[in-house]
Amino acid sequence: MTLPPVLRVAHVRREPTETFRLFTEQIGAWWPLSTHGLFGEDSAGVSLDSGRLIERSHRGDSVVWAEVEEWQPPSRLTLHWHPGRDDGVGGLVEVTFAADGEGTRVELTHHGWEAFGELAEQMRRRYVGPNAWGFVLDHFADLAGTGPGGGASADQLETLTEAYAGFFAEASRPGFGDPPPGEWTAEQVV
Repeated sequence: MTLPPVLRVAHVRREPTETFRLFTEQIGAWWPLSTHGLFGEDSAGVSLDSGRLIERSHRGDSVVWAEVEEWQPPSRLTLHWHPGRDDGVGGLVEVTFAADGEGTRVELTHHGWEAFGELAEQMRRRYVGPNAWGFVLDHFADLAGTGPGGGASADQLETLTEAYAGFFAEASRPGFGDPPPGEWTAEQVV
């Protein structure tokens, strides 16, 4: 039985070349790692590196989420998607970027569920709900900007990425004292 793909769409007020670049080069600035990362609170970032999408932890561990199957800037990116599966069994995630009015339509399609055999329906359900691909794509659209003029500039995104890395590195170091009652510990902040 062939299961239908999961399809999610966002619109940003940037041209396709810039939208593609932000989606790929700045993925660590917009991906919601705290809720959609494999290392949980220990997640340090996610990036495209040598044709692979890799998440890294503060401990120095890493896990491959996907390999790039097609790279056609500024219109298409296709990934063999298998986050955390060492066996490499996964689906296909296609992201297209098309000029649309005053910006770009970003369309994400996740299919290939048959690769999971008996687990196909269960795996598809993980990516369908309100806290799945739609949530992730909304994060991208928020950072890329949906209003006139778009969101953050490329320099602002780079600064934001560096600031997050510095903050998490500092918050992860030992030596913080106990917080006042009702305040978060350093571990909770990270």
